[in-house]
Amino acid sequence: MTIDIDRMEALARRGAAAAPDAALALIARLREAEAREQALAAHVEAAQRIADEDRVDHPMHTMKDGEPYEFTSPGWRSKMGRDLHHALKGAPATSLARHPDDAAVDRFAAAMKAKLADARAKGRDGWDDPSKCTAEFLADQLVGHVSKGNAGNLEDIANLAMMLHQRSDDPKVVAQVVARRDAKMKAEALDSAVRTAKVKRQVAVAQWLKDLADNYRRQAEAAKVGEE
Repeated sequence: MTIDIDRMEALARRGAAAAPDAALALIARLREAEAREQALAAHVEAAQRIADEDRVDHPMHTMKDGEPYEFTSPGWRSKMGRDLHHALKGAPATSLARHPDDAAVDRFAAAMKAKLADARAKGRDGWDDPSKCTAEFLADQLVGHVSKGNAGNLEDIANLAMMLHQRSDDPKVVAQVVARRDAKMKAEALDSAVRTAKVKRQVAVAQWLKDLADNYRRQAEAAKVGEE
């Protein structure tokens, strides 16, 4: 069973819990337990790496069914490596079975949390309250961040996606923002071409370009949340 602690905290702070103070106290204990679990998993991973690096496979030769048979026998360069190997064999299955994907997500989540903490320190909050923050605003921020290349931008993109996901917003909102931005950009480019055509007194060309620009503006207007 997976517990979404961040969502629990958001609901408690919004007063959705029957006993907010008790809920927040429980959430604090859950975060402590989560931190201890992550620390334990990190120690197990570090120990496993040491044991793996210390391991040496020795080639062995014998006979099997009357034929020469080769295999390898594990060994270790040091007693520490051997002891770690045997100790890890008895470690909790949940720690040893931790997939690299899970470890990567945990590391990335820590980076995301750090960015969120920085934002909160600057007074930015309310993403989880639809009355204060619309899905379209979050989607527009997400799409706008994609073209940025500053340090920490990947965490910003991930956090914006997380916000939309945790609010259960329709993923279509992102596609609609992309479509609207694209149509607006094309309309603006055509407006520039219209001005150039007018300067050159190319009346027919200018009108044709203006019609195209107006069509893109209509597309941009249509590409709004809740519309197909």
